[in-house]
Amino acid sequence: MTPVVAMFPLLTLVAREDLTVLVWILLLTLMASRVVVMQCLFTPSIIIVNNSADPTSVGAVNGVAQMSSSASRTAGPFLAGALWSWANKGCVSLCSQPAIRTPVV
Repeated sequence: MTPVVAMFPLLTLVAREDLTVLVWILLLTLMASRVVVMQCLFTPSIIIVNNSADPTSVGAVNGVAQMSSSASRTAGPFLAGALWSWANKGCVSLCSQPAIRTPVV
């Protein structure tokens, strides 16, 4: 999953060259591969959770697993949007532009 996600920022290099058709082809390819990888990872993780739980508590374990999955899917876009806004303001490096400036005495 990480190599697929890491390829998204590289699309900006292609987009700067004004190659619109190539950008769309690469974007659709990356999105399709992301969906395939996510589906291939989700099913085995659910099987592992079901096999590792005691048969009397499978329902509770599945409930906790689904709750944590939903919580991460809820928090993910919020955190990614905040990071995106922060990066667009030019605060890419904490060393060059710290978020909290300390006074020099």
